[in-house]
Amino acid sequence: MYSPQLPLEGIHRRKQLQILNFYLTLVRKWYKISLEVKDMRWFLFLMAGIWTIAGIFLLVAATKAKGISNRLLKDKNLKAMSSLSLIEGILLAYAASSSRLPWFVITIGLLALTKGLFFIFAPEKKAKPFVNWWLKASLGIYRLCGLVILVLGIFFYRVA
Repeated sequence: MYSPQLPLEGIHRRKQLQILNFYLTLVRKWYKISLEVKDMRWFLFLMAGIWTIAGIFLLVAATKAKGISNRLLKDKNLKAMSSLSLIEGILLAYAASSSRLPWFVITIGLLALTKGLFFIFAPEKKAKPFVNWWLKASLGIYRLCGLVILVLGIFFYRVA
């Protein structure tokens, strides 16, 4: 009978088996945890709900939404606020494997990640015009963005 030698020299055979069993148990526990965490459909449903509600709000109450965005974005630290977009992009990229169309979820995640990285690393002179454009946009632009976000939210329900 063949008995493979473990690469642990100078340790008693029983001790070698205990160490090997310990590491195998760690690997099994990690694999079990990764399987439990791997199902990120809950995050896709959460984003779908947030985007659907935000889209409806932008469509129905564009004036109120414009006032809220003015309060949130005017003279604020964009680097701190862009961390939300960065986290969203990372989580969407991680959750892509749980969806029916992973390439679409990865694309949206990469767009969010790019937006977050742009607002973190871009100089103030380059980032501020984008925020100013959004703050000065007409109500029609807010409603159009609301429609796009609503469609994205509904589509995410189907993809999740």
